[in-house]
Amino acid sequence: MKAERVNPNQIRFTLNAEDLSARNICLSELSYGSDKAKALFQDMMKTAKQEFGFDFSSQPVVIEAVPLAKDSIMITVTRIRKAVQDRAVPSGSSPADPGMPKAPKSRQTPKDEAWPLFIFSDFSVLCRAASLLSEDLPLKSRLYWDAQSSLYYLQVQQRSNSEAVLPAIRVLYEFASDVDDDPLTAAYLKEHARCVLNARALTKLRQIT
Repeated sequence: MKAERVNPNQIRFTLNAEDLSARNICLSELSYGSDKAKALFQDMMKTAKQEFGFDFSSQPVVIEAVPLAKDSIMITVTRIRKAVQDRAVPSGSSPADPGMPKAPKSRQTPKDEAWPLFIFSDFSVLCRAASLLSEDLPLKSRLYWDAQSSLYYLQVQQRSNSEAVLPAIRVLYEFASDVDDDPLTAAYLKEHARCVLNARALTKLRQIT
């Protein structure tokens, strides 16, 4: 099993046919929550902690399982903040449920919303992420530049009942250097950072590319 750290919130595992055979697992079994699939998940979490210091026990995760050629599979585990809804992410012909524990459901009410801050150290990476998002994305956003840390902070509005923005949120998690949902950070940015794009930041960033 090969483990790769994608960013501070995401690890990607690749299992080839030999890895699956050693665990006596078929790809089809990952869709049914079998004991073997759960054991695989625990093995992945152990590897994440040993190799990268990741501890997924205290936060919900999003799991994406994508079958590859020759009986191989790629499983991406993303550590998410409380604002992101729980679900296993289907992709193409991948199983809708890779047979692994799902994140606990959010306790937010339908009217609740959050403004997570996605942190980028490279402006070109930020523009790249924006270019991958849908043009009609119903997502309010603003961009701050903190001269003291030389970091860009992309603040987005995420309503707890809006499934349309979940794919975009996952893209931002993949490209961001880090994510911060502390209200004190947002207050600091309003007071000390420069708001370079006060509205429709993602749309304007997409136009740059």
